Amino acid sequence: MKAVRYKGSIIFDQLQLSKKATMKTLRKITLMAALLIAGSTFAQETSSKSNDALKKEAMEQTNDLDAIVNLTEEQRSKAFEVFVAAERQEEALEKRMASDPDKIDQAYIDRNTQGQIMNEMLKILTAEQYDTYKLSLKK
Repeated sequence: MKAVRYKGSIIFDQLQLSKKATMKTLRKITLMAALLIAGSTFAQETSSKSNDALKKEAMEQTNDLDAIVNLTEEQRSKAFEVFVAAERQEEALEKRMASDPDKIDQAYIDRNTQGQIMNEMLKILTAEQYDTYKLSLKK
């Protein structure tokens, strides 16, 4: 197939497409490319919304913890990071569970995430704060 340029349009000699048919073909290709780009942009926006939702949930958990044990600013920022990491891990485990429900169940996700949070809180909180936090979870 031989392509030649004619006044900015591509004309395919062997297919003997008219300029009008060539323009239709180019419009279709352009439309498909635009839809592909729009779709990938939408997918990226969805991911960032998910990230915002994770951070919002982590901030709510941090505020709840602060109300229980009266965190310092340093403890508050570290706790927020722990909650964000736990939310991300929980989301990743839930995605794995959706693809292979036989290997992972919700109870495993909850235990795993809560265990990670407790280990990190033990490093961040004072002994008294940690005991208060631990008691609040049992309620």
